[in-house]
Amino acid sequence: MEALTEAGGWRRAMQVDLQEAPVLGAAMAALKALHATPALSSGFDPFARIDGLIADYARLGAPLPEDTGWLRRLIGAAEPVLRTGADLAPCRNDGAASNLMLGPGGAVRLVDFDRAGMNDPLYDVGALLAETTDFEREMQAGFAAYAGAFDEVAFARARLWSFVDDMLHALWSRLKARTSARGGVEWLKYGEWRLMRLRMALNHPQYEQKIRLAGGAA
Repeated sequence: MEALTEAGGWRRAMQVDLQEAPVLGAAMAALKALHATPALSSGFDPFARIDGLIADYARLGAPLPEDTGWLRRLIGAAEPVLRTGADLAPCRNDGAASNLMLGPGGAVRLVDFDRAGMNDPLYDVGALLAETTDFEREMQAGFAAYAGAFDEVAFARARLWSFVDDMLHALWSRLKARTSARGGVEWLKYGEWRLMRLRMALNHPQYEQKIRLAGGAA
């Protein structure tokens, strides 16, 4: 394996790094290379992960966000569309900027594959785009760097996946706040941030439009 050491000029990426077009382009190229590798034996089902986390809360007697049922129902509106129409590929299923390493000459490496499994490649793309900026217009160039050109239907699908990823990570992080030996408030803060972003997206009129676009409707 390649040693990505500080002495060798490597460091973890931050969100601000992904706002640089060459860095984001290299990250998208790394994702595209991953998606072209041979199939993995296991899959990654984000919706099943969300439902599994909700069950974990019940098992542990931990309080869920009060609007969890509403959030799950709205996310569920996109589920039939997202479960069809994609060729599955090996995915990292993790969009965190800190799980990218930046090195000499503009090199970018993907790290942390604990959630790796076969999935819609646009899940990876959507999760990474959501990490770069809150503004969809600014995401379009990053999407084009992956796809070769901007496509509003595929972009809508990637954005829907980013909302699913928000719910998954919000629930996961809030549960970690109760179960992790690390303690502190960082888990809860991160979970609340992802919940806030998810609520804003699902309340926006364009959420339904994205479902219609991704499903092929005008």
